[in-house]
Amino acid sequence: MNVKQYTAIVERRRHVQASLLPVFDEIVQTCIKIAQGGRGIGDAFNSLQSYLDGRVIAGEVSYQRRTVLLAIHDMAEDREAPLALQRKALAQLIMLQMHPVPKLTHYRDIATSILRMEVVMRLSAAQAPKELKCEPVLTPASVPHWEDLRQWARSSVETMSVGLAGFRAALTVLHAPRLSLPLSGLRYHRPSGFRAAIST
Repeated sequence: MNVKQYTAIVERRRHVQASLLPVFDEIVQTCIKIAQGGRGIGDAFNSLQSYLDGRVIAGEVSYQRRTVLLAIHDMAEDREAPLALQRKALAQLIMLQMHPVPKLTHYRDIATSILRMEVVMRLSAAQAPKELKCEPVLTPASVPHWEDLRQWARSSVETMSVGLAGFRAALTVLHAPRLSLPLSGLRYHRPSGFRAAIST
């Protein structure tokens, strides 16, 4: 490849990259918002990955958002990024505890930081403890156990009802008025010797 062809390719590439800058700015803003979300690191990473895998239109051409980041990352021109974008990206890198924190002066620096941010979030999501999933109480394997428990409860209720019926029958035999006669007789018909012993 001669020097003229190489120069033409570089110039064309610079033009394409420059036309992607407005789209790039929007992608960076959205990536930072997703990373700052109040959800867990795993959910935030999945949302970020889905967003970067999606597509965007720039200059009537459809690009994958990740491709836009890589194009700006490979940008040869030292074009300074807006100060507000630099600060937002820097704050997010500090929050994710990325070391070392790079200088975010040019557009390609910010593109590199977003790609690094995705890698850090992927590693954090992989190292995060897995959430325990609640299994349903009634599963096909637990149906026989529930049947056994229900039969046991039914037999226990029947046993208790039989016991209560016997207890009721015993109460009718041992009714309080029938016991009162012998007790009252003991009160008023005590033996004379016993009465004499009490009086002395």
